[in-house]
Order: sequence, then C-alpha cells, then structure tokens
Amino acid sequence: MSKILYWNIENFNINKINNPSNDRAEGQGGLTENAASVYRRNLILNHIGSLDEEISSLDPDYIVVVEVATSATGVGDLIPSSGGLQGCSWMLDYLRKNKPYSEQDWRLVPPLKVGTGTRTESVAVFYKGSDKDDGITRYFTGPNLFNGGANGISILPGTGNAGIYPKGTFYDMLVPCGETARKIPDSALHNKGVAENKVAARIRFQDADGKDVNFGGERQPYMATFTETKEGEDAKHITIFACHAPQAESLAPTFMNNLANCEDVIADSAAMEVKVICGNFNQNLLNQDGTLDTDVYKPLTKIDYQLLLAPLNSSPPTDEDDLKAYKGYFATQIMSSPTSISDSEASLFLWSGENQSSFYPGYGYIGEGNTPDTYSDPELYSVDNMLVKYGSGDADSAKITVVNSVVGTPMDARTSPPGNPPIGVDTFSPDMLNLVSLPPWPESPSASLFSISDAQILVGWRNYSHIHDTSSHFALYGTV
Repeated sequence: MSKILYWNIENFNINKINNPSNDRAEGQGGLTENAASVYRRNLILNHIGSLDEEISSLDPDYIVVVEVATSATGVGDLIPSSGGLQGCSWMLDYLRKNKPYSEQDWRLVPPLKVGTGTRTESVAVFYKGSDKDDGITRYFTGPNLFNGGANGISILPGTGNAGIYPKGTFYDMLVPCGETARKIPDSALHNKGVAENKVAARIRFQDADGKDVNFGGERQPYMATFTETKEGEDAKHITIFACHAPQAESLAPTFMNNLANCEDVIADSAAMEVKVICGNFNQNLLNQDGTLDTDVYKPLTKIDYQLLLAPLNSSPPTDEDDLKAYKGYFATQIMSSPTSISDSEASLFLWSGENQSSFYPGYGYIGEGNTPDTYSDPELYSVDNMLVKYGSGDADSAKITVVNSVVGTPMDARTSPPGNPPIGVDTFSPDMLNLVSLPPWPESPSASLFSISDAQILVGWRNYSHIHDTSSHFALYGTV
C-alpha cells in the first residue's frame, strides 16, 4: 500500500517554517518570529515521521501540500523565486539532511503555478525516490514533459521536445547532489525511457471530446503521476490530483463539476493504477442532521471514485449533544482561539461545562474563521477529503485518518464516540505541549469547567494557537 499525506498548509512559505527574524510579534507568546516558526516546523515534521512512534506513526511516501505561496498568473510555468519556493526548497533540504527523514531518498516535483491573479498559488508534491525499508523505487513520470530552461513550461507529450529543469534549485529537486537523472522504466504508464528531470506535472485538462476544461481563472487541479517498482513484483502506478477549490459558495460546486469533466479524471484507472483525488473542496461533507451530503461529491462518486472520509453508517445520532460530538470527528478545519478568555469562553471552546456539552475531544473549536459567539453549526468544518479509483486491487482496503493535532489520533482516547464516526487508524500525539500537566480531557459531557488560568494555557501559543497558526486545516493521511 502507498501512503499519502495531504495537507492544506495555509500560505506555505519560508517564514512559516524558518523565519529569520528575531522580532517579537503580538500573539506568539512572547516568542521571536524565528522561535515561533520552529514550533510550526516541528508540528509539520511530526506529520512526516518521528523516531518515537508514540508521537507519530505517520510515514508517508508522498506529501501533497496545497496553498504554496507564489505570485503572478500560472500558465504551466515554474513557481517564481519567492517565499513559497524558498519554503519548499528548505523543507526538501531538511528532509535530506536530518534523521529520521534523511534515511529515505526525498525528492520534490518542481512546483508549477495554478490559478490566475490573486488566486494564483502552487502545489508541492514530495516523494520518496527509493525506500530502504521495503525495496520500492518511485519514479516521477509526469504525465507531461518540461520543455527546458528557466522559462520552460509544462507541455503535453508529443507537442514539443523535452528539456531539463534549470540547474540549481529545480534540477536538484529531482536529482540529488552527486547523482545522475534516472530514466523512467518501461513499466511506467507515462514517458517511458525519458529522464525523470524532463517530465512535469499537468495543470491543463481536456474533456472527453478533446476540448479544454475552463476553470474560469480559479486554481486548476494539479496532476502528478508516479510509478513504483519492486523486484519480482508488477509495477504500481499512483496518479495524484491535488485540488484547492474556490472558497465562494457558488463556485465550489462548479469546480467539482469541472474536475469530474476532465478526461484524465474520468478515464478508468489502468491495471495496477490507483487514482487519488485529494484536496480542500470548500464544501461541507455532512448535512446539518449529520447525514452525508451526497450532492457534494456526486460528480466524482458517479464515475466510480470512492470517498475515504465518509460516515461509516447512515444513522447519525439524534440527540443534539451526541450529534455535535459526532460531526466533530469529521472536522478538517478549525477556528482561531479566543483573543480573550473567560470561564464561558474557555468552556465553550475546548471543554464541557455548565452551558456546553462537549464529548471527547471538545468540539467547540471546529469550523472556519474566528471563534463564534454562539456554538451552532459552523458554516464550514469538513471540507478536505480524499477519493480513490482503482484499476485493480481492493478499494475497501484503503484507510484514512484525519490528523487531529489538537487531541491526537485515533480519536477514541476517552469514550466510545456516539454514532460510530471515523476515529482514524494511525497514531499521532496531540501537539498541546502543556496537556500532560493539566486535568485530562473530559470523559463525559458533564466534565468540570477548567479554571481561567488553565484555559489561558491551553489556548496559548505553545498549545492551540500555534496549531491554528500552522494551518486552520488538519492533514489527511491515506493508505491506498
């Protein structure tokens, strides 16, 4: 099975993970910008692996990051020299030089720009070129070609000559220092025999009739293909579509329909291929009553994609408190912490109390934007997902975990959740550094209200605030 970590890390750039400034910014617990960036960096790194499996058992073969900062309209050209590119390069260099990550052969698909105008961003797809643990070699296979040079763009095979990426940053992403470019094996679905540093991701798509699919200036899907080989076994193929749908309520469904109209998405998966669509789709997964909103992903499920983050049964709880708790297990988006704290705010945000019942793990924090005045259903809270389509193999064996870094995963540490929600299958310890010194998470809706001082610690920078500042989205970890 192949392991994919997808994460919408908001405005991913060098300052997110390695800010050189020693200035002190408000709302960062008195830390310098540099020290605060270390907190964010360590949280991201724990998602990629840890020497201590009690902290994290996550061990992705592929890491897909959407919302990489960039500038200017994307036409299939490379991300410019910017904070986003610097962040990607710095992270790749860190993975290559520091244990336990350096024990694997980390590489990065040269990021292209997607979208236009103020909606332009990029996508970073990191992957293990070879895996010393299981003997697998992974090749980036395109599916497009790169036509070479600093001003090169991604082109369809057969429409031009392939060239290498500019020497330096982009070249090094695919060819580690001291190595030569690998040839894509004959077992690959795309670009057999082409050097790996001459292929590119795809951001332009056609429908079944060969007409361009118009995403209206919004961010297009980002398609990257890979072939995995292992001695004595048939090659396996991984096709990834990374998506960041527009936030506008009227445009998100249009994006989904456009996505499902792309021939690359529609086409049946080849033998030994699994197509993976992952992204922030900016539409809620569930209806207000906790049932699956079948319309949201219908454009994809009707063409045989399997939704991984989905209800495990069709009967959500009917009790109001149980339903709030149930829906929280699907949450992939969280609110900012209160700017001021009081007994009621602390209780409502993280803990059960006199006026709010929160099952484990206290779901007052799910949703978008700032902390609301009333804890009715947040507008958007379960917007990220992963879908798969197999050419061969058992789709039912695919697994997914919402990597909830506030409370850790699996999310069943205290009670049996009502309604049998997805609790996750992989281990991730909460990144709330002061959690061990405070009373345990509540075991029932009648848990006692914490003191104001404890609440302030919990929503402070070293706990909840740095998690939200890294991203208001949780990562998804899928085994496909």
